[in-house]
Amino acid sequence: MSRAKRDLKLSDVLMFSPFAALVPVGAALVHFLTHRSAWSRPARWALAGSAAAVGVGLARWQLNRLAQPAPQFTLVERQGDLEIRTYPACVVLSTDLTENFDTALDDGFERLVKYLNGENATGEKMEMTSPVTSQRNANHYTVSFFMPPHRPLRSLPRPLDTNLRLVRLPERTVAVLPFHGRYDAEHVKSAMEHFKALTDKQQLKVHGRPVFAAFDAPSTLPMLRHNEVWCELTDAASLRMPLPHPSARRPSSSVS
Repeated sequence: MSRAKRDLKLSDVLMFSPFAALVPVGAALVHFLTHRSAWSRPARWALAGSAAAVGVGLARWQLNRLAQPAPQFTLVERQGDLEIRTYPACVVLSTDLTENFDTALDDGFERLVKYLNGENATGEKMEMTSPVTSQRNANHYTVSFFMPPHRPLRSLPRPLDTNLRLVRLPERTVAVLPFHGRYDAEHVKSAMEHFKALTDKQQLKVHGRPVFAAFDAPSTLPMLRHNEVWCELTDAASLRMPLPHPSARRPSSSVS
């Protein structure tokens, strides 16, 4: 996820995205369809190549999460819309914010990404990972990035910002609800309520508050965004053995 912020205006999307290239290519395509005889064969091939290049660029931009590292997990079982997963131990970079959900997710992202961009004790720059997670605690939200899986805690540079902390999470089993669409406070709250209803129906014993995970930037069309709600389980021993094929999708962040 390249930026965890509120939904952008159409003008912002056109200015800072491959959508801008649709304007000249679209105009040329309209002219071709209405004046086909005026186009030579080389011009037609050039138009086709331009359209294909724009299409590939849009696909890569909208599905950028597929190219970002994400925590590995083992799928244990599916229970309707829920997935039960086991995550290995990992390291997260976290910060606490007292703002509302939307502002905390935005400001938390801004703090955390500075660490990846070299604002740390050694000046090391690191690759962006996915997802950005948010969890509601007593009077604040904790927003987190997952560190690259090959980096143990001792190998990571100390944050210069005292509001940031590196934390090692132990192996855990979680219930997960994947969903698509916007990730503002209203939609996330609705997803968390649905998650609670499902875990209650399945009589799953959860531990702690739910976490929300955003895998895509706000410039990604809502229908293409992959989001998740998850919560750690306390009765993991009673679940079935893992399914044969491990999966690698993404973790989560929270609201309530």
